[in-house]
Amino acid sequence: MRQLSPLPAVRVFGAGARRVSFTGGATAITSNSHLTLGTLNTGALTVTSSGDLNLGSGNAASLNARSVYLSITQTGALDVVGTSTLNAGAGSITLANAGNDFGAAVNLTGGTTSITDVNALTLGTL
Repeated sequence: MRQLSPLPAVRVFGAGARRVSFTGGATAITSNSHLTLGTLNTGALTVTSSGDLNLGSGNAASLNARSVYLSITQTGALDVVGTSTLNAGAGSITLANAGNDFGAAVNLTGGTTSITDVNALTLGTL
């Protein structure tokens, strides 16, 4: 039986906003521009954008999101079972959808920050 190697991380290059959706296991994406995620249904999600980062909506086992220069936002509810780490540098973090469900600690680094959880929110490192 042949064992397949995991797929490499996705890299998005070029000017302008990008929109991508994911379904499957652990996923990593890096963009050198603005990035908008669509519908998510993934394992551990790692995403880095050099511009504004929109996390889209959907489910992830855990979340590690970084916007190098600008903001982190969303278009719909996020359901993250494990730990979430969000780093917008000095940029804003706005995850205020009433349907958000963060199941474990949420670590935040950013300027103005607004975050909502359908249940009690557990804050980690701020």
